[in-house]
Amino acid sequence: MTTTATTTTTGTPLLRVRDLRVDFTGPRGSAPVPAVRGVDLTLHRGETLGIVGESGSGKSVTALAVLGLLPGTARVRGSVRLDDRELIGLPGRELAAVRGRRIAMVFQDPLSAFTPVYRIGDQLVEALRIHRPGLNRPAARKRAAELLDLVGIPAPDRALDSFPHEFSGGMRQRAMIAMAVANDPDVLLADEPTTALDVTIQAQVLDVLRTARRETGAALVLVSHDLGVIAGMADRVAVMYAGRVVETAGVDELFAAPRHPYTLGLVGAVPRLDGKRGPLVPIPGTPAPMAELPPGCPFAARCPLVEDRCRTAEPPLTGDGTADTDTDGRTGPTGHLAACVRAGELAERRPAPTEVYPVPEVPAASAAAPVPREQRPPVLEVAGLTKTFPLLKGTAFKRRIGSVHAVDGVELSIREGETLGLVGESGSGKSTTLFELLRLAAPESGRIELLGRDTAALSRAEAHRMRSDLQIVFQDPMASLDPRMPVGDIVAEPLRAQRAAKDEIARRVPELLRQVGLDPAHAVRYPHQFSGGQRQRISIARALAVRPRLLVLDEPVSALDVSIQAGVLNLLQSLKAELGLSYLFVSHDLSVIRHLADRVSVMYLGRTVEQGEVSAVFDRPRHPYTRALLSAVPLPDPAAERTRTRILLAGDPPSPTVRHTGCPFRARCPVYAGLDAGARGRCETEAPPLTGAGPLPEAPGAPAPDHRAACHFPEA
Repeated sequence: MTTTATTTTTGTPLLRVRDLRVDFTGPRGSAPVPAVRGVDLTLHRGETLGIVGESGSGKSVTALAVLGLLPGTARVRGSVRLDDRELIGLPGRELAAVRGRRIAMVFQDPLSAFTPVYRIGDQLVEALRIHRPGLNRPAARKRAAELLDLVGIPAPDRALDSFPHEFSGGMRQRAMIAMAVANDPDVLLADEPTTALDVTIQAQVLDVLRTARRETGAALVLVSHDLGVIAGMADRVAVMYAGRVVETAGVDELFAAPRHPYTLGLVGAVPRLDGKRGPLVPIPGTPAPMAELPPGCPFAARCPLVEDRCRTAEPPLTGDGTADTDTDGRTGPTGHLAACVRAGELAERRPAPTEVYPVPEVPAASAAAPVPREQRPPVLEVAGLTKTFPLLKGTAFKRRIGSVHAVDGVELSIREGETLGLVGESGSGKSTTLFELLRLAAPESGRIELLGRDTAALSRAEAHRMRSDLQIVFQDPMASLDPRMPVGDIVAEPLRAQRAAKDEIARRVPELLRQVGLDPAHAVRYPHQFSGGQRQRISIARALAVRPRLLVLDEPVSALDVSIQAGVLNLLQSLKAELGLSYLFVSHDLSVIRHLADRVSVMYLGRTVEQGEVSAVFDRPRHPYTRALLSAVPLPDPAAERTRTRILLAGDPPSPTVRHTGCPFRARCPVYAGLDAGARGRCETEAPPLTGAGPLPEAPGAPAPDHRAACHFPEA
């Protein structure tokens, strides 16, 4: 599937937001805290408006304020006009008639948005009948089944009788979109609709949103932190910072020539699937708290182009383009506008992010290991790893009724100074594989060798000593750091566990904090006093305390804003070169893997289905699952994103409670669907082994010898 070009919008705006301001009641009677500070937006029929920005920039509050869904502690001012009807201050009963009928919302977390004790069909029927009193229940149920079919949920008649918890995350989000479009609304508000979804499920949800917009003719407001999603979906983009729109333009113009330093930094901080491997451009510092915004431009403290005049007055949103004037004389944002005193200079120069932001000195990925791979000693070797869990039934007396095959044949190989990326959908067995490695014990089946030693042969004392060679950095630093301990004690904890001397601990803690880019004087502070990126740096310092040889990184940047993520990725690359570390990097973001890893291993349903050098696997994928994963990754380039060919996988991965014969991917495989009966029989009865490409052919672009795939009919 190829995405279509952007929509051309003309005529009277459908939705106009003017000078929208939202304040929340301050703690203990203090002054109100601003969340949105004078936002202007214009939305035409059939148009998609993307809203981007870091956490806390006011994106979601703006979307919720349009529908009047903010809590009672919020004070909303300004104007929100749907056609010529003012929504701010509208009585609750009249506003309820607008919600779901004229404007509908797709929430970020569908499990929280659905009522868990009612069936999906009952909730869809309610959404239909509340706005169509003359619609009887059988007709509403028939329409609900048609809606589920529209968004791609299989067996919609049966799905109506399911509860929300019985749906997967992607199916719940599709059902939420079905509810949103049930009454053919004029405007769809989608607040981070693909957050926390696998890239393949994200592609399905975005395709459903396109279908919903096409079928209903609705305009779409898409709130997202993912610039790739915005590049592929939006016609126009509004970039928010500190509760304001700081730049707005057509999607092509904004990505090609940003006029605000903040937008330029966001574009430069994103790792690209098709980009060159080099240092990312992190935006320095963190946003100021909304209750303590400084005078002048709120971005001044982080801006590389700051001048004295930036600190005296906040620049207005100005630029070029055709004015969009309301009947009351107020002008809305059209054209290319930016709230920066140097916007004209940036428009003329059109600099790259690296020309504006200081580029950190980050070694190339191969600098840490200039010796050929075959000459470097192995750090981790995993062969035929399996792990099953009992499937139990009953409450007081439990009995085993089956097994969950979480890991069913994993192959991994990491050499000294190498980064191996481990990728796959949720439920593919990545986390279970990590836990099996960290146990440093005999696996259920297969073999694990760490630094040349078989973990099955380790005594308890040997395993304890070897733990210093294997450390982990978790996904959520706030959950992995003890909130009751100062940072200095957190970093020193592994050293104390290894019975290090007090003088060595006192020397190492400041050294480690400096090494990860933190001030040693802040060792007395607690985790809540640091930003998300700083907390992850503390987690890295703690992991490095005992000088490990292999660092396991479990989604270490997935919870961070893109501007903070760039700094952490640059840090990891520098530490790898400086300390000669090896990394096992788990991530669902293939752009991050492309940027950081030397080799990649792709997992599906507990098995390794493809592995090899990153350049070989990403440029010439041999397994159809890998090709689908790569095609689903959005690019932060509107022109490239609109012309890409998508491979949309049907449904979700099959249940790991069933031991599948043959190829476990065949039910979703586009290659299998095109085979004749004889070839299909091989996929149905014979599990494909993980085999290499054989001797390296002389033809350019041929697969490397260590590029292996578990497929009977791999891509040539």
